[in-house]
Amino acid sequence: MNYYDKLQNGSFETPKVSDAGTLTYKNAHFIQVANGTNDLYWKTTAKGAYFGSGTQRDYYIEIADGSRSYYGNTVNDPKPVYNISSAAQGNQFAELNCEEPGALYQDVLTEPGTVLHWGLEHAGRWGTDTMAVIISDTKSMSSDWNPAGSGFDQSNPDVQAVLSDKTGKWTYHYGDYTVPAGQYVTRFYFVAVAAANGNLSNGNLLDNISFGKDLPNPPAKTGNLIITKQVEGIAASQIPDESFTFQIKQGEEVIEEVKLPQNGQWSASLQAVEPGEYTVTEIAQEQNNYRLEHTFYLVGQESQAEGMTARIDITKEQTATVTYTNQYQPLMVVPTGVENRVLPTILIETIGITGGAVFLFLRRKRKETDS
Repeated sequence: MNYYDKLQNGSFETPKVSDAGTLTYKNAHFIQVANGTNDLYWKTTAKGAYFGSGTQRDYYIEIADGSRSYYGNTVNDPKPVYNISSAAQGNQFAELNCEEPGALYQDVLTEPGTVLHWGLEHAGRWGTDTMAVIISDTKSMSSDWNPAGSGFDQSNPDVQAVLSDKTGKWTYHYGDYTVPAGQYVTRFYFVAVAAANGNLSNGNLLDNISFGKDLPNPPAKTGNLIITKQVEGIAASQIPDESFTFQIKQGEEVIEEVKLPQNGQWSASLQAVEPGEYTVTEIAQEQNNYRLEHTFYLVGQESQAEGMTARIDITKEQTATVTYTNQYQPLMVVPTGVENRVLPTILIETIGITGGAVFLFLRRKRKETDS
């Protein structure tokens, strides 16, 4: 069994529908391919009948042609069957379940502590369909594992999101996942929660799926934004979580607030953002025993500038970046009991540095007496 460090074939472009035993219904062309098919990568837990056959059963995955390609003299049209005009990315898309309810999944090699990004586009088929995104370890899963067969439990901590979307348009969803300790193979999977026609064996269309360390490419007509925080003059380990707040505005409207660091992570992302001009403003705070001297920001590959507010242009299908750097200086910490009025008669004996803060060790100058 081959493993990869990111999800494969997320837009279901292989196998190609026109090359793999094409099925046709109402001018829509599709294939049903079994687990283990070359270049498929995906697997399902649902064993069902092949389309039009009551006896041929296997673990089938349904992939549809979302293009306007010709099949002989017939133009492919997914809309009469799937109620969607095209694929979200590329030319093909998938239906979560083929002929029976199951889990559609892939296993990915992961490193504990790593933050992984996931994204997908989802649409209903006959109306509003609902599905769940679930990410978990594989160690405790039996060979006959099938979460779709045991009912959906939304309280399960492995459930990352429950998504409900209407028919006729793709909706993009995304999130982050931190790999727990000891988890080196991670299963990324979907189960159908509800279908508009009441039959979980159809509905819940999927496309443009990603899961890995790299931020997904923005879906069509949108952009991404990555905010990164750095500090100088103080150890990053001394900074508590959520010490820095960033406000993202479009015009005068605050569209998002981001706090860093988060669980030791010093970057955050906004995905599928409407293209346009935005401002990012850092609300920085002093750290114990340190004074904030300067704040600089760097937008993309531009020159670094000093200030708290950066102007950023987010363009479609591109990822914009801004990095903020705070420079700190340690404060002079005067021992308790030493008052300002005696400072002129204080001599600095030694200087010590503990935990990054500077401490002055002082002694009072002895008063001279007449002989």
